[in-house]
Amino acid sequence: KSPAVINTDNISASNSQSRNSLAIWFVGALLAAAMVGLIHDRGYATAFGANSVEEGRGIDDATVMDEGLGAAQIGRVIGLCLLMTAGAVCILTTRDETHIRWDSLSYLMIVGVLWGTASVLWSVEPGTTARALLRVVVYAGVAFAMVRRFDPRSLCYVLVIMLGGSVLTAVLFEIGTGGFRPWQSDYRLTGTMHSNVLAIQTAVVAIIAYAFAFRQNPRKVLWWTIFLVAVVIVYLTKARAALITVIAGAASVHIVGRPARNWLTLALAAAVFLDIRRRAGGR
Repeated sequence: KSPAVINTDNISASNSQSRNSLAIWFVGALLAAAMVGLIHDRGYATAFGANSVEEGRGIDDATVMDEGLGAAQIGRVIGLCLLMTAGAVCILTTRDETHIRWDSLSYLMIVGVLWGTASVLWSVEPGTTARALLRVVVYAGVAFAMVRRFDPRSLCYVLVIMLGGSVLTAVLFEIGTGGFRPWQSDYRLTGTMHSNVLAIQTAVVAIIAYAFAFRQNPRKVLWWTIFLVAVVIVYLTKARAALITVIAGAASVHIVGRPARNWLTLALAAAVFLDIRRRAGGR
């Protein structure tokens, strides 16, 4: 190629990378805001809770959206709208040459959706089931749009921004309201989420950060810092399962090969995201 052609290719590649980075940050920020609206509740904060987390503090409206959007808090409605907006952005910015690959797993997912849809017929509360099913379809649709838009590495960046923003919001709220008391023996970090949910989200961030730091990423210092901060947060939640998950995830980074490592991180993040939605009671 001539120097002029090479220069044009370099400019095109640079512009494409810039657009992808912008999309990562924009979608990640939208999802972080959506998580805050859908899952977070100030009732979980230590400064606002008369009871302990184990006694049910902060779960009063855990199923409020089962009664429909009209009964939900405005924050839940805004969160759902932001979630759908993130999915729309992914759809509108997906390259035309991106194609869907149909395999046995794809067909199994379709069967699952059809079975869930059919459950409305024998449900004792068809309206509640239909609304819950609609939310599941929205969550699955957004996840599908993200997978089509981003490659595995970029998707990990989106997850870090989304979950990192969610965790940071919870921790800052706990500190800002004066409830952060790690020197007390019975203290569990909550913020605006239940300790277990906060720990799960932070565990995913820690595993991804460890994988990037271990792979000699150019921003290795940043990723190690994120990993250490995430581990401290998980420790303060006193969620043993999440701490074990971080240890197991870090060990897996050393065990599995590089191609499998990406899929392991994504699979774990997807499973955690679904678990968060389950724990949130469909909010």
